[in-house]
Amino acid sequence: MEFIDQQINPPTSWDKFEELCRALFASIWNDPLASRHGRSGQKQHGVDIHGFRPTSPGEILGVQCKGNDRNFGKKATTKEFDTELAKAEKFTPALAHWTFVTAFANDAELQAHALAVSCKRVAEGVIPPGMVIPPGNKGP
Repeated sequence: MEFIDQQINPPTSWDKFEELCRALFASIWNDPLASRHGRSGQKQHGVDIHGFRPTSPGEILGVQCKGNDRNFGKKATTKEFDTELAKAEKFTPALAHWTFVTAFANDAELQAHALAVSCKRVAEGVIPPGMVIPPGNKGP
């Protein structure tokens, strides 16, 4: 079996998931200084990770991470997406882009909602959110 055919389980703790996401987005953004925002117990305004792209140094990028707790059957919801996006809108300084990242199983309703919200916001000229679900994450 090739590596690409294997499903990798998400990290067992939210802390490890956030650090994995920080490393991923530091690479995607080409920003080795991308950081986790705040610490546990502090208000983070919908942003767990922030950073910049070298091509757009004045634009702050934000990521909200939602880990997976398979033991309790939880999943990300459209309400949770909207709640976190509303918080991110209040992040200071303002974000140029925000991404909702989850280790939960693919969910067509949530993905359709995120796409619709993104398209609407782009048309309105407001920060566009995105959504990332790791490829091949089929859930339990």
